[in-house]
Amino acid sequence: MVNSLLDDVNELLRLSCGDENRLQDIKRRLEDGLTIYNSDINYLKKLAEQQKDEIQDNAESKNNEPEPYEQYQPEPEPDPVLRVKSSGFSNDDKPILPKEQSETKKTAKTAGVIILSTLVFLVLVSLVMTPDTATTRTTPTVTNEQPKVTTPKVKSFSQMTDSELSANAVDWNYRDILRNIDGYSGKIIFVDGEVSFSYLNSGELHLCTSTENAKFGIPYTCANEDFVVKGNGVNTWVEKDILQGYVEVTGELDFMSNPKVKEIRLTCSNC
Repeated sequence: MVNSLLDDVNELLRLSCGDENRLQDIKRRLEDGLTIYNSDINYLKKLAEQQKDEIQDNAESKNNEPEPYEQYQPEPEPDPVLRVKSSGFSNDDKPILPKEQSETKKTAKTAGVIILSTLVFLVLVSLVMTPDTATTRTTPTVTNEQPKVTTPKVKSFSQMTDSELSANAVDWNYRDILRNIDGYSGKIIFVDGEVSFSYLNSGELHLCTSTENAKFGIPYTCANEDFVVKGNGVNTWVEKDILQGYVEVTGELDFMSNPKVKEIRLTCSNC
């Protein structure tokens, strides 16, 4: 059909029939494989009817000529279909869309939508499954715990051995104790003397430590050195018992200004 239309256009141009510019435009679009509108086809048919006799004579003369050797011509690719404008053309001016090309476009569009949807789904799944390492951070645990300081357990005087008591005992002078009773408070001293008086009910006794009159045959005299000893539960000692051992100075004086001491460990040598 295209070759027939092109032949008609060429013959009409040769005969100078119709609008030359329009015919040249139709010829160009036929040669370039562009779309030919129905209005142009109808225009060519109308001119061809008017010049029917001359065109038919030319066609017969061409048919009588020997046919030239027909060379192989590759089949032209399908003509691209122009988009139909929604306005500006009548129904006769709208190009006819090939059914195969329309179906191909629909198939390609459907395949593109499926591929795009699959890619979006895979991206969303990867975002959900991948942990957020950019914002997830491990916070170091800071503890305000102070190192525990173990305070060595201090033995009480009663728990010490004789060697420990001896190492902690201080030298003393009776008159110095009377002058500085507070300075001796809590100190350990070693005493050796005779019980001059005993209060069995209260657990207290007076211990005379003076040996000043020993040269006269009197081993102890309490005229000058007398300690008031608070016992540790042993209240069986009586007058004339000879005691020796360790006591703790309490830092107090009795009503007769005798130093008060507390028994730590005393033993009797003549009981």
